[in-house]
Amino acid sequence: MRELYAAMMREEWRIHSSLFPGSLFVLFPVMIFIFSVAGALLLPYVLAVIPAAWVILVAHYAFAFFGLNVGVFGLHGREIMNRRFGAASLIAYASRTLPVSDKGIFATFIAKDVTYYFLLFILPAALGLTVVAGWLGVLAMLTLTLAFLMGLSFMFFISTVHARSKALFIVIAAAILIVLAARPGMMVSFLPARVFAAPSVLLLAKSLAWIVVPSGIALLIPALEYTATARHYQNSLRDEPLARQLVRRDFIDLWRSKGGVARILFSLLVPLALIWMFIDWFVVFVPLISFMAMFAIFLGLFSTSIFTWITMYDTPSDYLFLPVPISEVVKAKMKTTLLINIISVAIFILAAIFRDGAFFPALLSFAGVFLFVLAATVYLTGLTPNVMFFNVKVFLAYLAVVVPACIVVLVLSVFPYTYLFYAPVLIAGAYILYRKTLKRWDTRDILSF
Repeated sequence: MRELYAAMMREEWRIHSSLFPGSLFVLFPVMIFIFSVAGALLLPYVLAVIPAAWVILVAHYAFAFFGLNVGVFGLHGREIMNRRFGAASLIAYASRTLPVSDKGIFATFIAKDVTYYFLLFILPAALGLTVVAGWLGVLAMLTLTLAFLMGLSFMFFISTVHARSKALFIVIAAAILIVLAARPGMMVSFLPARVFAAPSVLLLAKSLAWIVVPSGIALLIPALEYTATARHYQNSLRDEPLARQLVRRDFIDLWRSKGGVARILFSLLVPLALIWMFIDWFVVFVPLISFMAMFAIFLGLFSTSIFTWITMYDTPSDYLFLPVPISEVVKAKMKTTLLINIISVAIFILAAIFRDGAFFPALLSFAGVFLFVLAATVYLTGLTPNVMFFNVKVFLAYLAVVVPACIVVLVLSVFPYTYLFYAPVLIAGAYILYRKTLKRWDTRDILSF
């Protein structure tokens, strides 16, 4: 198992470091360390406005959400195998050729993910806090790791159940929603945050139990046996312009994929549920900020993940064989994202029903943020956003463009209706970036792996 673990670590490193110059990838944890130090230095000013308990809770939920994203392997593992790595399968799918059981391979894969992302994200962040806050940084390393592992363990369990039985998944998901609706205070009592606020052996043991039990159950029922069940479909493409066929192909892929639409919904609803809770608390301490304006900003940001999902399983180099410029493929992906974004509009309308606020200004802000961030994402990452954001240069450029734009929207929301005039500025900026994007990716090489 030690050799298998080492091989998987090398595999993960080679996948990421082969996509762009290795130095840019190595600098990613360095960047996180610098951000962590800067955040720790600014923390006293934040605590002057917002209670420490709230800040601690938000930080731990952020790492738990990161764990949710890493643990989603069981939910889309089949698609990664068949569509992204059809010609070069991952070691995790070699259970029929290696003298190791499915459970052993899957357990090793999870151990590799935990180690890899701990070294890449959690350790640099904790070291940054340690430089400024001393022993509190060491405690943060423990509790943030617990939060990350709890999110990973829960998602590992729920995604494995989903791969095994859709009916059981629905029952468990419904039960969780009922419990949270009946006891909303449970979200405030997050165990890793409680361990940080008041270290206790009992709380630590409970946290470890919430990590070990779901992971243990998932390891007993791994979903790695991807025996091909033949699925046949009639040709759904029509005799129409190729650009329109590319959009139609995206929707056909979503429909035929295992839970394609469900994955997009899940990737939107889970973070938005947490953001809803955080904004609800935040506006209590900073009442000048409009709830709907702040929600519109985050909804616009998270809605751009639709583009990432659409491009995640494509092999971009395949499009080079088509008699069409890459700019047409990029344009088609953006059109597909805009069409699917009707989901986000529906979420916004539902949010407005339950919360008072200036509906039309907030809707304009959502449109402006979404279009601008989408244009910036495509301009910087092309057809591979899920890997290009590990490039430090690209990630910093993204932050430099997106963060100031969102901050301006948030600040202007303090002045009723004046930020109406800012949304058209964002939309105009999005159009300019869009035009530049089409020219940019027609003249650049397409990354692939």
